[in-house]
Amino acid sequence: MPISFLKASLVVLLSGLAYYYGQYFHFQWWLIWLAPIPLLIYVWRENFWLSLVVTLLVGLIAGLNEVVGYYESLPTNFMVTGAIIEACEWTLVILLVRFMVRLYPSGMNSPI
Repeated sequence: MPISFLKASLVVLLSGLAYYYGQYFHFQWWLIWLAPIPLLIYVWRENFWLSLVVTLLVGLIAGLNEVVGYYESLPTNFMVTGAIIEACEWTLVILLVRFMVRLYPSGMNSPI
């Protein structure tokens, strides 16, 4: 097994489960603060396509909490579509952060 697969799996498990248990029905507020740390470190060090896949998987795992919580009261296809849209938005934001960090590594002279 390549080491990059193991790193990606570890990041997906750590960040995904921290987001899953940190929001909606399993609310543990401190997990929300810790969840992005492994993901942001991974995204900063790895290439774009691996970062895209890992971030999308973390977003999908986070969205599953809402799908499981409302499973019996709302249509499943509606909830899954919402989780996929949220995961795509999450991926866009994280990859934008990756782009800004690589463009302005010191944080100085950034337009923001």
